[in-house]
Amino acid sequence: MTKPANHPFEVLIFDLDGTLIDSAPDVRASMNRVLAGMGRRELTLEETKDMVGWGGRVLAEKH
Repeated sequence: MTKPANHPFEVLIFDLDGTLIDSAPDVRASMNRVLAGMGRRELTLEETKDMVGWGGRVLAEKH
């Protein structure tokens, strides 16, 4: 199978539940940028870890 020139990867994997990598700090940083733009308080790392398993929509709605 030939990859299109504008797609450098054959597969892209998201590991949002932290089974392969600890992505909570990156998820927290992204959420906090959005929250800051909305004038809301930042999430702590512990809050992020508690909510991240529910998915991005719930993470945003819960805060």
